[in-house]
Amino acid sequence: MDILERWRSADSVARPDLLLAGLPVAFLVTFALGRWIVGSRIGAVVAASLVCGYLVLDGLFVNPPLPEETE
Repeated sequence: MDILERWRSADSVARPDLLLAGLPVAFLVTFALGRWIVGSRIGAVVAASLVCGYLVLDGLFVNPPLPEETE
């Protein structure tokens, strides 16, 4: 299967793919909210890093990607 065909099909988007796509979004949103609420750049970076760290730990250890079964 071609990579473009895989991304065109909504059924083939797996959880690890969504996690990788969502990491930068989660970082930017958390940073923006932290900067707005706390007002400190360091506090916003720490908060965004903790959120992304949680997503990475969840994606690697709690729900690791499983190899696809081929028939």
